[in-house]
Amino acid sequence: MSERSYISGNYGHLQRLFFFLGCIFAVNLYAFNLTVDPTISVSETYTDNVNLARDGFKDDDFVLSLNPGLSISTDSRMHESTFNYVLQKVHFLNLERTDTFNSLNTDGEFEFLKERFFTEYNIRNGQQNVSNTGALATDNLSINNNRQNVFSYQVHPYWIQRFGTLAFLEVGFNFNEIISDNNDSTSELIDIKLDHGTLFNRILWDIDFSDETIDSEFGPRTVFRNITGNVRYLLTRKFALIAAVGYDDNEFQSSDDISGELWNAGVEWNPSRRTSLSAAVGERFFGTDYRINASHRTKKARFEITFDQTPETTRQNLLDQQVFNLSDIFGETIIDPVTGQPATLDVLVPRQTNEVLINRQFRLLASYDYRKTFVSVEFFIRERDFQLTGDTEDNYGTRVNWRWDLSPTLNTDTIFDYNVQDSRQGITSDDIRLSFNITKNLSRDLDINGGLSHRIRQSDSGGNEFDETRAFIGLTRNF
Repeated sequence: MSERSYISGNYGHLQRLFFFLGCIFAVNLYAFNLTVDPTISVSETYTDNVNLARDGFKDDDFVLSLNPGLSISTDSRMHESTFNYVLQKVHFLNLERTDTFNSLNTDGEFEFLKERFFTEYNIRNGQQNVSNTGALATDNLSINNNRQNVFSYQVHPYWIQRFGTLAFLEVGFNFNEIISDNNDSTSELIDIKLDHGTLFNRILWDIDFSDETIDSEFGPRTVFRNITGNVRYLLTRKFALIAAVGYDDNEFQSSDDISGELWNAGVEWNPSRRTSLSAAVGERFFGTDYRINASHRTKKARFEITFDQTPETTRQNLLDQQVFNLSDIFGETIIDPVTGQPATLDVLVPRQTNEVLINRQFRLLASYDYRKTFVSVEFFIRERDFQLTGDTEDNYGTRVNWRWDLSPTLNTDTIFDYNVQDSRQGITSDDIRLSFNITKNLSRDLDINGGLSHRIRQSDSGGNEFDETRAFIGLTRNF
C-alpha cells in the first residue's frame, strides 16, 4: 500500500500553518461566544476511470473517502472569526493507494481601537489544477498529476480617520503569501482611500491609491500602481452620471504598453429597489474599457448581466477563492456534479503562471425559486490575454442547476455543466458533465445521499480526452 500526503510543499510551510492555527486558537480561548461544530462524512464511489485517462488506458476503482471536519466561530468585542477544516483520507481499493488532503478556510477580524484600527486576516489550504489544458479534476477522488496543493494567508491592518462630515480616510497595508508545489510568491500592498462624507449629498466622490509589489520564486517582480478619482453626480434620486480619471504606473513583462492615463464615463439608473443599471466606457492601458452591470429582481426570479475588463494574476484568483462552499453570483452553493457535495476545486481558475493577464468577462445569470423548485442558469464568455507570451485562454459555457424538494427531508439536484476552452496553441477542449443527486435527512444531524454522474472531455490534444461514469453513496453526521 502506498500513501501520499498533500499538506504543503515542505516542513517550513507546515511551520507557518501551525503557527497561524496556534494564534487563532489562542485568541479564541478568550472569545465571549464560541461555537464548535464537529462533523464527519464518509462516501463510497465507483468510477470507471479513476486516472482520467483516454480509452484503452482507463482503470476502474472503488474509492473510499473519510472526511472528519471541524467548524469554529467566535464573536467577541474585539474579534470575530470563522474556522473550517477538513482532513480528507482517500483510499483507492484496486490501486492499493491512500492519499491525504488538508483543506482549511479561516477568516477573522480584530478591532484594536473602536471604529479606528482594524486587522483582517485569512488562511487557505486546498487543492487546485495546475493547467487548464490537462486532465481537469473536480475533486480529490481521482489520480491526477495535474493537481497540486496551494496554501495562502493574508494579513490586512488598516486605520480609519474621519474628518467630521467632510470626508473619511482609510489607510491599509496588505501582506499575503502563496505557497504551492511549484511556485511561491509574496505580495505587499499599500491602499489609501479618501471618501466623501455626509456633507455631500449630490456630488459623491472618492480618490483611491494602491501600490502592490509581487515577488515570485520564479520570474521577475510585478508592480501594480494606480491612482483613480471617481465622481457620481446625482441628477435625480434614480439617475446619475459617473466618471473616473486616473493613471496606471505598472511594472511587469509585456509586449504592449502597460502604463498610462485612464478615464471612463457613463450613467447609473436605479428606477426601483429591485432594478439597477450602470454602463461606462473609457480608455486604459490595455485599450477600450467597457463596463456593464444590470440586475432585476422579483419575488421569485432574479436576473443579472455583467461585463468588465481587469488586469489580474493567477495568484489573485487563488487568494480570493474560498476553499469550502464555492458559491455563484447569487450566493448559492455550487454543488460538485461528480460527488454531490459542495464543490472545492474551481475548474475556471486560469492556469498557474507568473504572467499578468487581461481578463474580459461577460456573464448572464437567471434564477427562479418557486415553492419546492429552484432553477438557476449561468452563461459566460471569458477571454484572458497573457501579457508576456501572448497566449490566450478563451472560455464560454453554461451551467444549469435544478433543485427539487420532494419533501421537507428529501431533495434532488440535477446539474448540467458545459465548458469550452480555446488556447492560442490551437488546443480546444470541451467539458460536459451531467449528474443526478438525491439527499435524505434521516435526522436533524444525519444525512444520506447518493447519485450518478457522467463526464465527457473532448480535446484536440488526444492525450487529454477522457470520459468517466461514477456512482456514489455517502453519509454525513453533524455533532
